Amino acid sequence: MKINQLAVAGTLESGDVMIRIAPLDTQDIDLQINSSVEKQFG
Repeated sequence: MKINQLAVAGTLESGDVMIRIAPLDTQDIDLQINSSVEKQFG
């Protein structure tokens, strides 16, 4: 699948998940996970 433009879904409110996807110039996959509640839940 080719990603053509930046897209965002979800919310960061109350520890919910937010997904952000953007095109890259390479075939690599860059996965980054950030958590606003990591200190509470690990």
